[in-house]
Amino acid sequence: MPISATLSLSYGAHARQRVDVFVPDTATSALLCCVGAGWWLDGRVEAQRGFALLLAERGIAVANLGHRPLGDGAQHGGDIVDDLVAAVAKAREEASVLGHNSPSVALLGHGSGSLAALLVAARLLGNPPRAMVACSLVPGLEPGTGTSAAHQTHCDRFAGGHHRELSPLQLDPTKVPPLLTIHGDADVDVPVALARAMHTRQIGADEISTFDVIAGAGHAFAVDALGRPAREAADRIATFLAEHGREAEEDGVLFGCKS
Repeated sequence: MPISATLSLSYGAHARQRVDVFVPDTATSALLCCVGAGWWLDGRVEAQRGFALLLAERGIAVANLGHRPLGDGAQHGGDIVDDLVAAVAKAREEASVLGHNSPSVALLGHGSGSLAALLVAARLLGNPPRAMVACSLVPGLEPGTGTSAAHQTHCDRFAGGHHRELSPLQLDPTKVPPLLTIHGDADVDVPVALARAMHTRQIGADEISTFDVIAGAGHAFAVDALGRPAREAADRIATFLAEHGREAEEDGVLFGCKS
């Protein structure tokens, strides 16, 4: 299908403050804004392009959001979240230029990017995201609540002393959009049982949440766009957004049943 695209569009002075936008001619759901993995040390939009194209091929309008890395322009997680909020605004503008008609966004995060994306969702109160997708969700910043010991230093730096306040498990469940969590059962960085805690919390609050496990997938399954796990995840995301990422036809209320 024809796909219009803008690559590495700047929204700030730092080299990593860039967005990619892909708009298929057939896109009808909210613009899916993606935050990459890498324990907040990367921030390059290029790292996410393969997976973004997988999603665009399924008729989804997609934006990759870059951000300043920790230690290179970003001192803590608050700086990264500020970047991502600005990146969402820039991506929405560019998607409109490319012909995308939906005014709404959805959010997707890979690994540590899923934690940042959930914090961004809580900031977009004026126009809250239609849906949220978390691939290899990192559900917390405190030791034992979302990451292996090898990455705890990065979590501490992101938290900047505010571990609980910046943990998705401490967010008001009613402020989390309809949530799809996709996790690999071979993830050794964030075991599947830890990621399931966020899903359990959401359904316990009677909020929309779906938890999908991909057999044989590790923590970084979305990085390999040619691999089976990434393609399987893209199919599940397309199905989820078809239900929860579209504008309602009349009154603007999300359609779909809680599960």
